[in-house]
Amino acid sequence: ACGSQVIYDGNRFTEEKKYQIGAGVCAAQLMRNGFKVISQRDYASLEQLYSKIDPTHIINPDATDHHQIEWYRTYFGMN
Repeated sequence: ACGSQVIYDGNRFTEEKKYQIGAGVCAAQLMRNGFKVISQRDYASLEQLYSKIDPTHIINPDATDHHQIEWYRTYFGMN
């Protein structure tokens, strides 16, 4: 798996999926070798990156990263 923040805890094809915090095999290997890995759900971080590519880009102040969303915080007991 290549998740950068959340991976399946067990079989991802079961009806009731379970998750755990952590990086998948591919993402972990990239990080171990010095690569920065970002999730497609890290909207705040992606906004920052996009503003570096396009100086005219206006950052959305409401954008949040995956670990900040309600599902993540509730599922992992961080509320």
